[in-house]
Amino acid sequence: MQASLETIQRLERRLTITIPGKDIAKEVDNRLKPLAKTAQIAGFRPGKAPLSLLQKRFGASLRQEVMEELVKSSLTEAVNQYQLRMADAPEFELLPNEESVEEDVRYTATFEIYPEIKLAPMENWVITRPVASINESDVDKMLEILRHQHLTWIPAGDRPAMLGDRVKVDFTSNLTDGKDFSGNTGNDVLIVLGDGVFVGGFERHLVGAVAGETRTVEVTFPLGYHNPEVTGKSAIFKVVVKSVENVQIPELNEEFIHNFGIEEKTMEALHQAVRANMEWQFEQGAWQSIKKQVLDALYQYNPLDLPRKLMEEEVVRLRANFSEEQLPPMVLEGLVQRNVILKLLLEDIILHQNLKADPERVRAYIQTLAKEYETPEEVERAYLSDKNQLQKVEKVVIEDMVVEWVLGQVQVKTNLTPYGELINSTLTNQARRQ
Repeated sequence: MQASLETIQRLERRLTITIPGKDIAKEVDNRLKPLAKTAQIAGFRPGKAPLSLLQKRFGASLRQEVMEELVKSSLTEAVNQYQLRMADAPEFELLPNEESVEEDVRYTATFEIYPEIKLAPMENWVITRPVASINESDVDKMLEILRHQHLTWIPAGDRPAMLGDRVKVDFTSNLTDGKDFSGNTGNDVLIVLGDGVFVGGFERHLVGAVAGETRTVEVTFPLGYHNPEVTGKSAIFKVVVKSVENVQIPELNEEFIHNFGIEEKTMEALHQAVRANMEWQFEQGAWQSIKKQVLDALYQYNPLDLPRKLMEEEVVRLRANFSEEQLPPMVLEGLVQRNVILKLLLEDIILHQNLKADPERVRAYIQTLAKEYETPEEVERAYLSDKNQLQKVEKVVIEDMVVEWVLGQVQVKTNLTPYGELINSTLTNQARRQ
């Protein structure tokens, strides 16, 4: 076998490979000989047919079979010879030649390779490590959030609905031109007045309503509304108010503390428990901040040419998980490039640093995830018994190990960060990634 390599574009390569005709003929003969012992040829007893006749009968198909196998093996040999990492399946082209068993076979294989990765120096990178700053006012704010998370709704009696109340309604509606539209009816719909969930001031028209009352409400859907059949149009709603409820926010008392499983039912114990949880959340948020900075730096300082195949696969993956509205073309393009580059960089670091997900560390991460649920033991068992979920956790653990390795190469500075600032930033970044 002879092979030559040429560069077509940045990552596109073309191998031209020659398979000697004598090698093909030899292999064909090797396969004809055992066939001669069993082949059924009219006019000849089994095993007595002349080789020339067998060649005529089976030579073409055997040659095709041999050529396919030799093409695969010769391509593998050539790829190894030139130390190439193929990023996609090659496109083959058989070069013109004489149709003779003795003739050489020449073909080309064109494909893209993975980019060569040489990590940029990291010693001048600066990563900021947020340090907790949780004061009593932060704890008090968290207690207020917890109170509102455990609110209940109680009947408002005969009084009219006010902003902040919750009403249960049935409605039917039509566009002002009399046409129906999708979603134009609803039963037992719960609406918190003032939340602004409904368009066109719909909620404002229900202020002052009492249970059992029917109201007619006209609203105009804004331009760009997600339902194109009603965008910019007006509709008439017939609304039946079935109930009015006002919110009841729990007091910070023993009953409230009991609901959190705190044995010592005192405000001091509650404050301590809330603070401990906030510190844990801060720790998680701080790590996410560090991780984002590291990944941002890897992406910024290590630009790569990318194989089309990997880009196309990432587009398919993202489109399967997000709508075009969530990921418009410009956003999609940037996200695809970032994801693929980071994937290649992380794989390179994992390979060269020989990083592996330690089972104990995987279990510890699962325990961290499980502690946010009411039955952490069940959640932990579910993760450990689900191969797909376990692989996802292992991937995160290895990514964290990459981040830790990078932190050992860069400058790390601490920054006193308010609790709310860090948590809000973490939630925003998580929303962008989802």
